[in-house]
Amino acid sequence: MLGFIIDGIVRFYVRLKYHLILTMTDRTQCKMETTADEYDVPWSLAVTIPLGIYESSVTVLGVFGNALVLFLSIRYDALKLDDVSLLFVQNLAITDILYTFIRILPSAVTTIAKRYILEEVYCFVSAQLHFIPATVNILTILAITAYRLRLLTPPYRKISITAAKIIVALIWMLASTGTAISLSYKSTSDFYPLLMKCRSSWIENKETKVSVMFVIGLIIILPMLLIIIFSVILSFITMKRSKPGRNGHSALIPLL
Repeated sequence: MLGFIIDGIVRFYVRLKYHLILTMTDRTQCKMETTADEYDVPWSLAVTIPLGIYESSVTVLGVFGNALVLFLSIRYDALKLDDVSLLFVQNLAITDILYTFIRILPSAVTTIAKRYILEEVYCFVSAQLHFIPATVNILTILAITAYRLRLLTPPYRKISITAAKIIVALIWMLASTGTAISLSYKSTSDFYPLLMKCRSSWIENKETKVSVMFVIGLIIILPMLLIIIFSVILSFITMKRSKPGRNGHSALIPLL
């Protein structure tokens, strides 16, 4: 379950950073330093130091924590889950590691250096490819939730490991559609000093933006809504099937 905890930390990091940046876009709220060129970060040390520490911590947790999950589950079979659930959890750990290297690590380096010092190739990878592991993460959580629901509803059947591998492959293919659309419109990757990260130019292209936003709604927003619905149903089922323990308290039936 360490992968889920780290995933929550990563998501909290994203929300915290954007909230901080958006609330500080008014120059009266935060002192902005003059920059020498387009690759310098304009924020003062009061902003970059806390963010740098936080991003560095998330980078370490995201890489080593998820690598530990993969190592223990593969080498020592430490996670007591069925093969299908284990495959989904390992897929989550892989996506967390990829997202950390693609998105969080370059942001941490830029924040600490107060300047974008990575090559253009890394800027392209960070801007264009971060959408893939982020989407795979959401779709995998949806697959886990749907699988749990399948185990608790008639006919109470597991799926084969082969079917699970096909699902994982389809998840990666589906998650790549947003990036594919962005690249098909020949979008560029540019560094945004105020945000301290590289972004794809599809955001400024109206035609591309409509297509990508539609894909985002289809493979991110809709799955998130389904995750909520399935989780509510799972909670209801487990509460209905709860049975009293020896001490008189209710004990919920495990989902996996």
